[in-house]
Amino acid sequence: MAGAPPPFSLKVGHVFDAFTDGKRGVTVDDICAGFQKAALEIPSADLAELHSKSDANGDGLITFPEWLRMAEQYPTLMDCLYYRSVDGAAEQEREKELGDVHDRIEQLRRQQQPMHDNVLAAEAATQDAEESLQELKRKLSQFQNREHDIREEIDAARNATEQSRGGVREALEDLNSTKDAERQAHATVQEAINQVEKCSRRATIQSNKVAQAEESVKELEKQLLEARRRADDESQTLDHCNHELQEADGRQQESKMLHQEALRRLHAMNERIAEAESGVKRKQAHEKELAQQLSEYAAATNRHAAELADAERRLAASCAAERQQKIDGNALVDRIEREEARLMRLADEHREIIARRELTNAEEQPLVEKELNLRKQREMLEHNEAQLNHEVSAFAGRTQRSPSPARGGGGGAGKRPSPLRSFSARTSFSPQDRHSPPILSPPKPQYERRK
Repeated sequence: MAGAPPPFSLKVGHVFDAFTDGKRGVTVDDICAGFQKAALEIPSADLAELHSKSDANGDGLITFPEWLRMAEQYPTLMDCLYYRSVDGAAEQEREKELGDVHDRIEQLRRQQQPMHDNVLAAEAATQDAEESLQELKRKLSQFQNREHDIREEIDAARNATEQSRGGVREALEDLNSTKDAERQAHATVQEAINQVEKCSRRATIQSNKVAQAEESVKELEKQLLEARRRADDESQTLDHCNHELQEADGRQQESKMLHQEALRRLHAMNERIAEAESGVKRKQAHEKELAQQLSEYAAATNRHAAELADAERRLAASCAAERQQKIDGNALVDRIEREEARLMRLADEHREIIARRELTNAEEQPLVEKELNLRKQREMLEHNEAQLNHEVSAFAGRTQRSPSPARGGGGGAGKRPSPLRSFSARTSFSPQDRHSPPILSPPKPQYERRK
């Protein structure tokens, strides 16, 4: 049945195996060591006497049959040795378990320190990554601002270049207009020259005609009036031609002045165009330089953006590693706390069991001593009984050899039993009657250990 105490033979065999440790029998040293291990304070002389009494054949070893007879004579002692042996084994298991738990806690604590160092290293790496990320962000912001400024400068340079090109186009238009005006002035001058030449020719012709007319006046008196009239007409025509020649000269001078003004304007326009083209070239060169700087800053921005992305990945990995280290550290701390709680619980249970064991030992020690004393008293009484029986037998022999007259020849039919024999019958003890012994027999175990 579950929870029932083990059989008596199992207890005896367990204690015998614990005392012999695989040997054939139990020696005096084995009994002393076993009782010392069981924390039973029995004098060595009493233990040696107990071994001597139990060693029936006197070979120095208590074999199992002899051990079984001793157990039947000392049931309380055997129960005490059995339960103390079981408790000792259980205590060793508990101590071993306590040691294992303590070792696990120490191992976990040794693991906790590198893990704590790893957490600190991960936090430092995370902080370094964050600082590097902030520095990269700052540099990237600077490069982006510089890139924005360069783009604005490029836009301004492009606008200025467009304005210069517009000025060049306007100058070219003015130059073309001036060239057109110059061509027109040249055409006007040429026309004026042609008119002057024509007027000169006409004047020459008229002068010739006047000379002819004057000669004709001389020759032809008749035609004097008419000639004078024609001469006057021709003179008027000559004056008119001279006037036209003067006007043509004036227009020629004016055309020359316009031509010179047009040449000056053309020269100024050429200088403006050259200056504008030089400015356009300088601005284009500046624009190219800015474009090159923009390309460099764009490459640097892309490079810093890649470094920033890599730093962000490292930061994320470092944060993940830090979180994992913290999770592992918390899990390790939880394990340590659970193991410490288990260690405290086992230690409390161990102290409680030790306290109960000490209390039980305090109760068992007098019982074992009482059983040993009772056994000594019983052996003494048995010795005295044997001596009295011997004396009674001797007295009965003497009585039979010399019968009393008072008894006659009744042959002992009415003989009363000897009081000593009645006492011997009452105090006899056998292993089968150990659970219901007489008054002077060892008492049965007065306790039952925990199941």
